[in-house]
Amino acid sequence: METTIEGLSSTVESQEMKNENIRIEFEFLEYKIPVTFREDFSGFKFSSISINPATKGTNDEIPLYIAEFLFRKGIIEDYTKEYPTQLQDLTTALRNEVRSGELQKLHPFFYFLITPHLDSSEKQDSRFNELETKRLISAFTKLATERVSKIIKMTEWKDINIQKSNLTVTEQVFYQQLRTIIKTWKKEFVKLS
Repeated sequence: METTIEGLSSTVESQEMKNENIRIEFEFLEYKIPVTFREDFSGFKFSSISINPATKGTNDEIPLYIAEFLFRKGIIEDYTKEYPTQLQDLTTALRNEVRSGELQKLHPFFYFLITPHLDSSEKQDSRFNELETKRLISAFTKLATERVSKIIKMTEWKDINIQKSNLTVTEQVFYQQLRTIIKTWKKEFVKLS
């Protein structure tokens, strides 16, 4: 089997994208989120990880991976209710996205938040949930398509401030990769650069 330069380049780019997504996932798990304690908590310290003691009803910000553990143990309230993962949230985000020519602000880790919710919705059995799931997936697909279209248009701009562009962290990676591909294509085939 013969390996071409294009095939090798594509494989390297694909691996770079996977590595970048893994890095972002770690960043997501360490992302500090606001939580409310359901009961008194004596605190936690292990190596460089430290969570202050808290009393019932108090708020704090802790890394997501620790929040998941504390929620499963019943120590904190459900922190996920604040995330835009319901059909109404996606419908509102889609409506705002369609009405504006620019990317609208989403949670920086929107795709990581919504993906597990979509996966769990697809596994539910009732007729209502099946219809709700189809609507949820449809709204998500339309929202993602709308945003991809805007990101493609953004690659034509000379300079953008990524932090002020309303790109999520995964969209930032997509934007950078897309911009590199377009720049290379122009250099090789259009000779515009």
